[in-house]
Amino acid sequence: MEYLNKVLGIKVTYEDVEFKHLPNFIVMRYRLQMASMNGKKAIFLYPKTELEQIGVLKKHITRIQKNENLPVVLVLKEIISRQKEYLIREKIPFVVEGRQIYLPFMALYLQERCNAEREQREEMRPSAQMLLLHFIYGSAQELSTSQAAKDLELTPTSISRASKQLEEMGLLHIKKRGVQRILKSEDSPKILFQKAGDKLLNPIKRTVYIPKEFVGTALLESGYSALAECSMLNAPNVKYYATERISQCKDVMTNRLQDSQVQVAVEMWRYNPRKLSTRNTVDELSLALALREDADERHVTRSVRKMNLSKIHHIAIIVSDYEAAKDFYVNKLSFSVIRENYRPERKDWKLDLRVNEHTELEIFAEENPPKRVNRPEACGLRHLAFCVDSVEQTVNELAEVGIECEPIRVDDYTGKKMTFFHDPDGLPLELHE
Repeated sequence: MEYLNKVLGIKVTYEDVEFKHLPNFIVMRYRLQMASMNGKKAIFLYPKTELEQIGVLKKHITRIQKNENLPVVLVLKEIISRQKEYLIREKIPFVVEGRQIYLPFMALYLQERCNAEREQREEMRPSAQMLLLHFIYGSAQELSTSQAAKDLELTPTSISRASKQLEEMGLLHIKKRGVQRILKSEDSPKILFQKAGDKLLNPIKRTVYIPKEFVGTALLESGYSALAECSMLNAPNVKYYATERISQCKDVMTNRLQDSQVQVAVEMWRYNPRKLSTRNTVDELSLALALREDADERHVTRSVRKMNLSKIHHIAIIVSDYEAAKDFYVNKLSFSVIRENYRPERKDWKLDLRVNEHTELEIFAEENPPKRVNRPEACGLRHLAFCVDSVEQTVNELAEVGIECEPIRVDDYTGKKMTFFHDPDGLPLELHE
């Protein structure tokens, strides 16, 4: 193996040896090669199929060691971070060609990827990362630090340090507007995320395992469990969840997975995952960062890319009368309130309403906004359409709260029933089966 010689000066030679008395289930799963590393003999083990679960793999290696009385080194083409963690935890020697070496029986561990340049880079504060991702999700070119502190529940000191670090890293600019400090960027959200690159942290600090019955609503789905929710991937055998603190689990948690049938994994994050999520899974960008070190690009990279434009996060509208709009959308249309904030620096109200688990309706109430152009219609958003099971039933329910709809008609192309009604500012709203 040229890699060992090149990196560590360990010369590897091979012998043609016939391994006898090994059970068929080992012969079918692995190719065995007798090797000598600077004169120390060992057996190189090459999996023929996907790597077995750690418990099964350990039994196979123990059987080979018992039969041959030699150390066994697992030789892999690639490895994901969790597999590496398990192998090191169980002290199973392995070599990933061109990338990693772990040979405890020779007192050697090398991970070339962690080079000096990467070690010297400044690490982003968790609060700064949360602030940056919040800025990106807002899709705005500016955000006041006071509003960000309120949204993320950060102290004035934390938001000040976080924003200062992002400015020092060249990611955001800080501009003063009266007493307000405004975060600004000329970059698009996509460019900004790419610009941050390796400065962004893996949000996971530690993973523990707890019984399934202790999973509460405070936990968000994470890892491949969350990825399966947002892609075509199958759900993993062991569900993963995320939280900022695991102290509440201390009496029932274990550091190792003991039973995949009764336990789930709980990740302790560097920041509160709920502050960036609007549903029952962690946010997409943090999820991508948590899975970034996994080498299985076939699944992670492709699936995360699919998530980018797979759903509508929110639709924003401007209204002239805040109280009238709130009464219409909350009391009459029954959308629940997620966030309600007055922004003194802009002298407007911002109301976020829940449409469904993926989509929000964002209402801005500004002073004297220009009237909507309806006839002839202007370019841009034409109307909002809501999917309903029965147009007739919904029309009757709207009539009960004083909202009048147009006559019901049939869509010429879908063959489905539809109708329109309007909000207080004349924005057309459609019902469609």
